[in-house]
Amino acid sequence: FAAGEPPHKRFDYTRLGGRGRGRGRGGGRGGGPSTMLAVRYIPSELNTITNLNPHFARFGNLQNIQINFEGDSTSALLTFSTTQESEAAFHSAEAILNNRFIKVFRHVDKNSAKDRIGNNQVIAHGDQITKTISNEDNKTEQAEKAKEQKQNELLAIQKNQEMLQTKADMIKKTEEKRKEAVKQQETLIKSKQSLLEGLIEEQKGLISKLEKGKGTMKPSEKKIIMTLIKDLTKSIDKAKEDVENTLTATGLKTRTKQEIQKELLDAEMELFNSQQDSGQ
Repeated sequence: FAAGEPPHKRFDYTRLGGRGRGRGRGGGRGGGPSTMLAVRYIPSELNTITNLNPHFARFGNLQNIQINFEGDSTSALLTFSTTQESEAAFHSAEAILNNRFIKVFRHVDKNSAKDRIGNNQVIAHGDQITKTISNEDNKTEQAEKAKEQKQNELLAIQKNQEMLQTKADMIKKTEEKRKEAVKQQETLIKSKQSLLEGLIEEQKGLISKLEKGKGTMKPSEKKIIMTLIKDLTKSIDKAKEDVENTLTATGLKTRTKQEIQKELLDAEMELFNSQQDSGQ
């Protein structure tokens, strides 16, 4: 307790017959003037900032008003800017809140601000009501914010990883579809190439038969073979064009095409030579 302040006990206000008009002023003058005043024996329902501030603000600039001072619902601690202001309030003859049982004492702060203010107590700075938080509360709040920030960062990383994984899965599926399409196109091209190669081999066989039958082959038989060779030539040209168009559309031009073109050229040369020989 501050110098001169009596050990405060909770006052039984049911014994009050009514509000007096006298001014209660406690001891504590021996402690000397102080910017702080301890107000005791305030009825609990009147111990509010809205009640105390209008009364004491008339004597000067109030820096702090702490209700429930030292855990007592009937006490409050006031802090003025100067000792002159606190002394003016201390010596005032006017009853506090029109109640002569409310006492005021000079108060000298011997404890730390943390011990005096406590945890998360509401105080008044002039006309503004604020909330004072101890260092431990600040540290706890900062730790909670840091924890929340870390959790948010981890959540953001997790979402980013999920997005990357989803993108990777989409790319993988697209690549699988592309490979499947390429495989189907390659199968189609091989089928057309096989058809083309079969036509070329058949054409070569007829040309060989025509060459071997020179001088012995009947004209009617020779005519039939020549007709077959011409029909095969048309089919080969069509198959060749089909293969080239497919290769161009799919972008799968390979060495096989060059080999086919060479075989086609050889077959055309043999056909040309055979026709020249037949015409002689």
